[in-house]
Amino acid sequence: MIEFFNKKFSMYRSDGTHVIEGLQLKSNGQIQGNIHPNESFWKYEDNQLLFLNPLQKITTRFHTKLSHKGCLIFFGSYSPSGDKKIDHILIEMIKNQPVLSSIAEVAPENRNEALAREIKQLSSILSDLKEGVQFSNSNIDHIKNRMVAFDDNINYISRRIPVSYQQIKVVFLVHQIASFDSIRGIYQKMVSDPAFEPILASVPKRFKGEYGFIGEDEVHKFLEKENLPHIRFQLSNISQASYLLKMITPDIVFRQSPWDHDIPGPFHSKNLSFTRVCYVPYYGFNLVEMYADHNEDGHSDQEFHRICWRIYCENEATLRNMKKASIRGGDNMCLSGHPKLDMIKNYVNQPEWPIKSEKRKFRLIWAAHHSIGALGGINFGTFNYVYKDMLAWAKEDQDIEIIFRPHPVLFSVLGIQGAMTPDQIKGFFDAWNALPNTYISTEGKYGPSFAASDALLTDGVSFLIEYQIFEKKPLLFLERKNHAPFNATGKLVESGTYKVNTIAEARKFIDEYRQNKADPKASQRQAVVRELMPFAGQAADIIVNDIKNSLRVHE
Repeated sequence: MIEFFNKKFSMYRSDGTHVIEGLQLKSNGQIQGNIHPNESFWKYEDNQLLFLNPLQKITTRFHTKLSHKGCLIFFGSYSPSGDKKIDHILIEMIKNQPVLSSIAEVAPENRNEALAREIKQLSSILSDLKEGVQFSNSNIDHIKNRMVAFDDNINYISRRIPVSYQQIKVVFLVHQIASFDSIRGIYQKMVSDPAFEPILASVPKRFKGEYGFIGEDEVHKFLEKENLPHIRFQLSNISQASYLLKMITPDIVFRQSPWDHDIPGPFHSKNLSFTRVCYVPYYGFNLVEMYADHNEDGHSDQEFHRICWRIYCENEATLRNMKKASIRGGDNMCLSGHPKLDMIKNYVNQPEWPIKSEKRKFRLIWAAHHSIGALGGINFGTFNYVYKDMLAWAKEDQDIEIIFRPHPVLFSVLGIQGAMTPDQIKGFFDAWNALPNTYISTEGKYGPSFAASDALLTDGVSFLIEYQIFEKKPLLFLERKNHAPFNATGKLVESGTYKVNTIAEARKFIDEYRQNKADPKASQRQAVVRELMPFAGQAADIIVNDIKNSLRVHE
């Protein structure tokens, strides 16, 4: 097995979709590099290379190994459960050779000639391959680099072409209904603007701890319920997604998050380089100093951020921080305000409360973040520490109604971390659902329940700012002591909250508030909202106008 140690591999699906780059098989059985939790450990047994998740469950079996001129190639299947199998290929990475100059470096008047030369060279390489010419490793690497350069040149040109003769076609890839409000306002503005042809597309997702891609059907049903026409990229046809997306010929593609591992390969950053990618951060504001993932700033400088044509920032502080963290320098970042915050503000006069009772009771929302345990990263999550106390509170006080709003990733992360067993999680659900004064909310729109509530208890992160939009409602921050430090924006947001460290402290605050309605932080929350929403109600208009003015040829 020594031949495997410390070598770098790239993993692909059999349809050519790139999955992961830079895997290293360490001698201690761990996998390092740009990995998803499903590829955390490895072992070699029965002549098979096996990948395992943090719970030591097998996720991928590579059953065939070839060695071609010193380059290891494995063929296998990702199939932790069920009969459906997706073929995977693991290829040892070869040291790169220098890439020839790109079209971007050629003077504009000579670009057509340079592009023709690129095509001729590529055609010659492909002809040699068809004739069965034998190549050394350096030849193969050169071919790879030439093809990458060729693709980059074509993509560069396509992204520079203005739209002058048709509507601007915009595809919104939707994999997460909980953050749909971040793009809803933009889509609505484009629907009513004849300059645009907006298209919604439902997409499968895979969050931490989930095996395989799921959830497209949920997105589809949500969009149907909202009477929003859309196309579907179902798991059954996902191998054709890149081809189909390119056939739509979008001028713009909006993606909901920067995390490539959350969505299928056809929608990964490198596979969207043929078009202009736009991004509105799904979480509203980044409140912590830095979220680092493999030495990249996860909120500002992943590969996704670097390939974006536009990243829209909420306020000056966010723009400044993101530019500082971006290796690209932030030339693709624009100040716009945030459509999600505007959308939430619109719900102030649209209250809806799912628990029906004869008399009006005190209404509390309990929102739990997913960042628990060793893989939590920013370490705000407290659910596994406090859920028993919350159950006791709901049972003992029948004059309060509590909506539990978990982060969409929370329960899969609990499983990955081993913080709770499946029986414990099921026990909580059963006990919570059995009470007459409780409810679990997983709906896409949570603004109406915010509007109908009396207070919020949360351990973070985005709800710390979003709930302050409802300025007359107290916000309790259930603080975990070892969480990632707040940045300047986070400290401002924190100033509008009441910090508690235990559920007992939260109960005491709520009991006193129910008695005297004292809320000394109300004016501070108003100041926070004014500071963080400089373009209140205008964000979607600003974004739509920026796209239109940037792409249209002005006569």
